[in-house]
Amino acid sequence: LRSGIHERLRMPLGVLEYLWKESKRWSIVTLAPGRIPATATEAEYATAITAMARVGEPSASRKAYAAFLARWPGNVEASIGLANSYYAAGELKDAEAVLRDASKRHPDSIAVLNNLAQTISDEGRNEEALAIIDKALEAPGAFAAQVGETRELILRRMGMAKPRS
Repeated sequence: LRSGIHERLRMPLGVLEYLWKESKRWSIVTLAPGRIPATATEAEYATAITAMARVGEPSASRKAYAAFLARWPGNVEASIGLANSYYAAGELKDAEAVLRDASKRHPDSIAVLNNLAQTISDEGRNEEALAIIDKALEAPGAFAAQVGETRELILRRMGMAKPRS
C-alpha cells in the first residue's frame, strides 16, 4: 500500500479492506502519457493534460495531447495545446500541420488563426501569415489584443510597420 505517508505500508488484508472501505474505496491509477483511462471524459482529461503540461516534460504533453486528439479529434483546446508543445520545441512544421487541421475544423477560432499566423511568420512566410491574421481580425473576440500584436509583428518583419518604442 502506498498510503501517502509510507511508500510500502504492509498490513493484513482484512485491515486493508476495512480501511479502504472507510475511505469509500478511494484510489488513484496513473498511466503513461498517451494512455487514456477507459472512464475518462473529454473535459476531465483536458483538465488533467493542462495541469501536466504546466509542470511535466514537453514530450509527455505532446504524447498526451496526441492521444487526446485521437479520441476527441474536434477539441480545439487540445489542438492548440499540441501545436504549442511542438512550437515550444522548435518544431514549427509540426505545429503548423496541427494548426492547419484545427483551422479546418474550427475556421472561426481566433486563437487557432492567431497561432497559425505566428507560426507561419516564424517560418518566414509573412505574406501568407498576414492574410491569416487579417482573417482573425474580422471576428471580434477576447483575443483582439494578441491578434493585433501578431499582426504588428508580421508587418514589422515585412518592413511595413515601425518598430515599437
